[in-house]
Amino acid sequence: MNDSEEHITSPAIRASDAERDRVEAQLQHHYAVGRLTLPELEERVVAAYEARTREQEQCSGLVDRFREGVRRAYLPE
Repeated sequence: MNDSEEHITSPAIRASDAERDRVEAQLQHHYAVGRLTLPELEERVVAAYEARTREQEQCSGLVDRFREGVRRAYLPE
């Protein structure tokens, strides 16, 4: 690419209701097993439903932090 070419970014992909529902179900699971308090659950569920794009949903790390924590908890040292 040279200086005269414009950098074209792809448009953000909108998050579907089904994707938001999946995130909520995962958060509910983490709450049920004690990884989240009720206020944390409520805050993250609101954030999931306010996310308009997949990127917003992923960047907020609503569920990913738990996946990493669970992996580390079960890895032998």
